[in-house]
Parts: sequence; structure tokens; C-alpha cells
Amino acid sequence: MMLPSGNPRGLRSSVAESVSLLGLWYRLSAPRPVPANAKLEERERVRRGRITSLILVGMLVAVGLVAIDVPLLRATLPSVALVVLGCLAVIPLNRAGHVRWAGLLLVLVVDGALIWALLDAQGGLDPLFIPVFYLLVTSELIAVTLLRPESVFLVAVTQCAFIVMDVRLQPHTMMWDQMITSTGILYSLVVGPVALHVIVALVSYLWVKSAASALRRADRAEEIAKLEHRELQQRRELAEGIQQILATHLRVANGDLAARAPAHQDNVLWQVSVALNNLLARFQRLAQEDGFAQVMAQEVTQLRMALRAWQARQEPEWPRTSGTPLDPLVADLRQLFVYRPQSPRSGPPTPTALLNPRMALPAAPEYGRTAQSEMQAETWPDLWRRQE
Repeated sequence: MMLPSGNPRGLRSSVAESVSLLGLWYRLSAPRPVPANAKLEERERVRRGRITSLILVGMLVAVGLVAIDVPLLRATLPSVALVVLGCLAVIPLNRAGHVRWAGLLLVLVVDGALIWALLDAQGGLDPLFIPVFYLLVTSELIAVTLLRPESVFLVAVTQCAFIVMDVRLQPHTMMWDQMITSTGILYSLVVGPVALHVIVALVSYLWVKSAASALRRADRAEEIAKLEHRELQQRRELAEGIQQILATHLRVANGDLAARAPAHQDNVLWQVSVALNNLLARFQRLAQEDGFAQVMAQEVTQLRMALRAWQARQEPEWPRTSGTPLDPLVADLRQLFVYRPQSPRSGPPTPTALLNPRMALPAAPEYGRTAQSEMQAETWPDLWRRQE
């Protein structure tokens, strides 16, 4: 696909299209993504699964290129069919997350296709098929990438043994016999592929092991960074919680008994805040009760002073309404003891009820029939004379 030149929008759209196609292929053939905070093994499995998807794309492209050449396709039709069927079998395995099984199947498919092309050659082994010995390195690269790194040596040894046995045992064409006229030439033809396999196996193993070690170190460093960030955040939250509790103490010390500490569970010290809030709520109730008792005591004192002023023939100053249970009593005493100035010879002050000799006392609680009848029979003048 050719990218449009001189048109940034077209370039971005083409890149986005390719990325979307690659993402679609991943959704069809690669394992499902895992969260960023997943374990290293799970993230590595997904990464190898995506590499497997890319290898499948490369193999299908290679099959397409072979299919263009009709004579080559006829000569290698069994190998091409094996590659296509193997890719179709690898896709569901890789999608299910069985990356190692998918990699093993890819190794077998690649080796099987190349070996089949060698053994199925008409007339026997031909010098034109010597490059196939070099192409067997592909399975080593797949093995070291998708399987355990140590498996590359097993694949390399197997392929080297196959190269030696194939050169020794497979029938040769006339061209092979004409080119290979001595044992030295034969060894030179065999040593090249074998040496390549050994070098590729060793280098790829060291490269993959170092990459895996680097990934583990990077993952460990990332975990350490996360732990440090988490510890720093906890310290910051702890300092904020301490400041909030301290501010609550200062507000309470300044008289704000309604102050409360934040008790949401995101706070590190939320349990301390809950206990402090319970303590402050109880303290506030006790303070309110203490204030109520003080108001009651002041009202009782004012009531006594008002009664003493009335006895001293002065105008009493009754307590004001304060919302206490003494308010009804004060109201009744206001109606009962009305101040009426009298002369010095008129005797003690007379309540309003004494001005009417016929006014009976208010009904008292029933202590018995005898007491109730006596109290109903007595009037205010009788009581006053009896007290004198």
C-alpha cells in the first residue's frame, strides 16, 4: 500500500487504517489483552501471542508469494498445503492463550514443510535445494521466541542431524554427483548450514536470555517505583489526616463543639476520626446538658429573688422565658402573685387569690378523700390565718 505524499491528513488516515487492520488481526488471532498491572508472566504471554500473530502473517504472505509462481506451487504444493493448514490450526490455539502449544505447532509446521519439500524433490537431492538447509533456521528463531529459550538447542541439534543424514542417505541427482566430486566439497557444503544453525542457536539464546533478564529487572524496577509512589501517597494521606484531626482539635478548643473530623474511608486515619467524632458528640451533649442545668439554676435563683422582692413589698422581677421546664411554673406565679402596692399598716402582701375570699385553692393531687375534702373546704383567708 502506497502512502499519499504531500497530504498529512491522507498519511494519518493510511497509518490509522493500517493500525486498525493490525488491531483487527490481533483481535482475531492474538490472546486477549491483560491489565497493565497484571503479572509479568501474563503480560509476556500476551506479547508472545502477538508475535505469533505476526509470524502467521509472515507465513501467509510467503504462501501467497509462492502461489504466484505456478511451477513452484506445483512442486511444493504439499508443503504449501501443510503451512496453510498449520496456520489455521495455530490461530485458535493462540487466541485461547496456549502460546507455547501454538509455537510448538509452528516449529513443526515450518520444519515439516521444508523437509517435505526436500524429500519430495523429483530425482533426489539437488544442489538447488541447498538454500533450504539455511531456511531451517526459521524454526530455531520461532522456537527461541515462543518456547523456552533452551529449546533452540534441541531444534538446532535435530536440524543439524537431519542435514547430515539427508546428505548421506537421500538419493542425489546427476547435477549433485557432478558438483560434489570429492569429500572435501561435500563437507564444505554441509559445514555452512550446520555452522549457521549452531551460531544462530547460541546467539539467539543469549539474546533472548538477556532480554528476559532486562524485562524482569524493568518489571522489578517498575514494582519498586509503584511501591515507592504508594508509600509516598500513604505518607501524604497520613499527613493530611493528621492535619485535619489537628484542625478539628483547634476548632473544638476555640469553642466550636460542632466541629467534626473527616471520616470517609479514603482517609488513612478514618478509624481515629470516627472515634474522635463519637467523643466530640458525647462531649457536645454533656456541654449542652451542663448549659441547660446552668440556665435552670439561674432561673431558680431569679425566681427566689422575685419571691423575696414580693415579700419585701417590692415589684418582683420574674425570670424570662428560657425554654426550660420552669417556664410554666413562672407563668403560674406571675398570675398568682400580682404586685399591688399597699400602705405600711396594711400588713403582709396579699396575693390576688386572697382578694376574693370565695376563691378556692387549685385542685391538688388526690392523696385520699379526707385530705381532698379538707383542702376543698379551706379558702385562702383560712389558710393565711392558720399560717399566722
